[in-house]
Amino acid sequence: MLDKLTFNLFSHYLTTRKNRDGEYLSKAGYGQIRSALKHLYRQCSEKFDDDYDRDLSQFMSGLKHRIALSRAASGRSLEQGKKGMTYEVYKAMCEILFKSDDDDYLFAHTFLTMEWNLLARSDNCFTMHVKHVEFKNDSLLFFFGKSKGNQLGEGSENPWHVYSNPHNPIICPVLSLGRYLLSNPDILKNGGMLFPGQHQYGRFMNVFHKVIRDNKNLFEDLGVKEGELGSHSSRKGAITLVSAGCTVSPPMAAICLRAGWSMGPVKDRYIHYEKAGDQFVGRCATGISSLSKEFAVSPVHFDFCDKPAGTKEKIDATIGNNFATIEEVEGKSFSLLKFLFASVCYHYAFLDTNLHPEHKLRTSPLFIAAADTSIQSCAVIRFPWEATASTPFFTGIPPHVIMLTELESLRLRLNQHKDDIISEFKNELNKRNLGGVEYQTSVLMNEVKKSNDEMLRC
Repeated sequence: MLDKLTFNLFSHYLTTRKNRDGEYLSKAGYGQIRSALKHLYRQCSEKFDDDYDRDLSQFMSGLKHRIALSRAASGRSLEQGKKGMTYEVYKAMCEILFKSDDDDYLFAHTFLTMEWNLLARSDNCFTMHVKHVEFKNDSLLFFFGKSKGNQLGEGSENPWHVYSNPHNPIICPVLSLGRYLLSNPDILKNGGMLFPGQHQYGRFMNVFHKVIRDNKNLFEDLGVKEGELGSHSSRKGAITLVSAGCTVSPPMAAICLRAGWSMGPVKDRYIHYEKAGDQFVGRCATGISSLSKEFAVSPVHFDFCDKPAGTKEKIDATIGNNFATIEEVEGKSFSLLKFLFASVCYHYAFLDTNLHPEHKLRTSPLFIAAADTSIQSCAVIRFPWEATASTPFFTGIPPHVIMLTELESLRLRLNQHKDDIISEFKNELNKRNLGGVEYQTSVLMNEVKKSNDEMLRC
């Protein structure tokens, strides 16, 4: 059968493949058809003829050239595929999803923030399992069994780090996950898929396009028209922000590894995953500028250093009585829950003000318990210059930000001891009578003596 599928027949078929408007498909569209042909040969255990492959490659080059000429002549967009989502569009969409009371919007907000911060393909997010999410040091850890670029699951023990952005709760992935799991407690209790159910991709895309359609003027002001963005747009936007959104960016190797891209056979063989590179990528994806000292912010956590004895036990009991005890869920899941609860407590006033009155989270017993101000006062963020024994270990901070934090620490110490320094300086001047009558008399006598000595020498 395959021997009848000649080059002439297949190349003619390619030229007939066009969109609804009669225009050429994208270069990637024709590339997918070519890949499907080669996959068909592999499935049939047939060798793809070298001459056929060479002729097809030459034909594809010509077809791509014709596509480029057609787009230039017609004035159509020269961009391939869906547009990348800018950081401003991402924030605008998150805000709309955040403030809605619709369960689908709650799901879509969590999914979008996860997809953005993980730099992940949508299928990776839909297959995430709650048991593969942990909290360690100052970040969430996500483990993936396989991906498009890693079909065999090699290196699946290497986590992807996701950091909080306590400065902007609308786009904070930690707060987003906390809202989602507190609103859907069975997901964490049962330990199943993070986004359970069938057709979750369609569910997300329906909400995604509805938001753009219902807020047409807003998104057009941000340079986006209906139909220009897709599920892949957030991944494009996040990778662009991380790699080119600042003059100081993470190593490109770390970005490629996080994105699941091949760097070529030699680089893939010699450049491997290391936590430091992925941690820097994770911090950059939060949107916090890596040119400021605030880049080194800790996640929200419970600090008991200056609290009465028994405060830690009180919070553990609050979580146990209103959600689940450490015996009812896995230890790492309880640690994750406690970490997420801290973020909810810290942002409680913001949530109470901005959540829709009918939002599902308001019925969560744990959210209701978070109204306790004695618990809220324990939820804090810290910077390296104010860290305490309860502060999580800081990770993913580049050297130039460490220098900024040390300068800030020095500035605070100087301000703290400014009065002491001035007082001590005055005491030293007074000991020497600097500026006093005795000092002036001494200066005059020395000048007279100096003049007399010069006269005598003459």
